[in-house]
Amino acid sequence: MLTKFDEHLLHQITDSFAAVMATDKHWNDGHYICLCDMDGRIQLIGLVRLYANNDVIDGFLCVRHEGRQHNIRLSRRLRSDVDTIGIGPLRIEIVEPMETVRLVLEENEHGIACDLTCRTTAAPYEDQPVYRRENGRFVSSRAVYEVVGTVEGTVTVAGETYTATPDRWHFFRNHSWGSMPGRGGPREHGAGVHRLALLDQQVVDGGQLELLGEDLGAADADDAEVAVALDLGDAGELGDHGLPLGLAGLEDLLDAGEAGELDLAERLAAADLVARALLAGAG
Repeated sequence: MLTKFDEHLLHQITDSFAAVMATDKHWNDGHYICLCDMDGRIQLIGLVRLYANNDVIDGFLCVRHEGRQHNIRLSRRLRSDVDTIGIGPLRIEIVEPMETVRLVLEENEHGIACDLTCRTTAAPYEDQPVYRRENGRFVSSRAVYEVVGTVEGTVTVAGETYTATPDRWHFFRNHSWGSMPGRGGPREHGAGVHRLALLDQQVVDGGQLELLGEDLGAADADDAEVAVALDLGDAGELGDHGLPLGLAGLEDLLDAGEAGELDLAERLAAADLVARALLAGAG
């Protein structure tokens, strides 16, 4: 099946742009746009994302206005219209790559609409592609770049139309693609991925760091709790949390009240490995 992109000398695989190399149903590709006005009257999020191996493209537009949230969600079969980045009244147009995109939601029975042109004002930020494996097993992959700039156009919501001007309206957009579990449906096979959530921490007399965690992948709830005591030893000057000042990353996480989650290479067999992994990641 041919697309308009097949005229360009950009092929990466022996197939048309209607196909991707990955066979994973979680493989997806999409644009995510956030914008607002400096007066706080309108906050808007729009997304269009395709799932090539599921033959689906879907999207949404969400507008916050005067304390209420207005949403519209749409979905369609991807093929044979692979060339259109949109579904029904919602679409994203690439006017000039990396410079200008247009987000459009045509008038509809739900009372929200927009026609917004987003122009880049700084060099796009390209993150390093990420490939995650756990104990040799592929888990996910992701490539992404991000862009910021100004907005021009109109937004209609609750019977009112607002005009966006470049001096008062700004946007952030994200374009990501890869195999990301949780998108494209639940994982249907394979062992669970073990993750550790840090629930609590404290430093006790004698310079020991005590951590309480939960293995989110444990099959039995009785096995989920993991308690750790790690001897910090002669660590020198300590920070506000009683941790060595060299562990600035962990200090920041504790200040924020969250330590996130760690992905482990295998089921947690020894609690001291968990603590050492946390500390290594924080340095």
